[in-house]
Amino acid sequence: MKIEEFDSILLHHITEIIEVSLEFIGNSRDEVDMIYIYGAMENQNPFFNLFFGINDTVIKIHEVNSVLNRKIDISDDTMFKLLGLGCEELDKIIEIFKDDNREVPTLMKITYSPKYNSLNNDIIYEPQYSNTKDKSDVDGFLGWYNEVKLEQRYSNTRR
Repeated sequence: MKIEEFDSILLHHITEIIEVSLEFIGNSRDEVDMIYIYGAMENQNPFFNLFFGINDTVIKIHEVNSVLNRKIDISDDTMFKLLGLGCEELDKIIEIFKDDNREVPTLMKITYSPKYNSLNNDIIYEPQYSNTKDKSDVDGFLGWYNEVKLEQRYSNTRR
């Protein structure tokens, strides 16, 4: 497959993930500063989770109503559906890498700003947790969340 075609297909799946994330948040583009998407694919076993920057607050998905002006459905069913759809897209991403005989990433950290329509995708190939006994994909997600939350606090105190 040509690089342009591969990139187009990959971008399609990343866009799908962003769209389901925006749907979950009620398409509140005016309130959402950033969507942080964590897609672990180590050992081709997908793990998907995300968090948001909303109104200058970094927040997990089950807490979004504490900062959104317009409340959304954050029931377990809705959140599990979102996480399931994310994992399905990660499965498709794994397949396009395999189908094109490319190394499958271990992790993708995607950030998307709805206000600026700005997308960044950090693709990582090094093992994140399979080479340790005491770290998991959940630990990686929580570590990134805590890192971004700390950066946000620091940024807010400098204003």
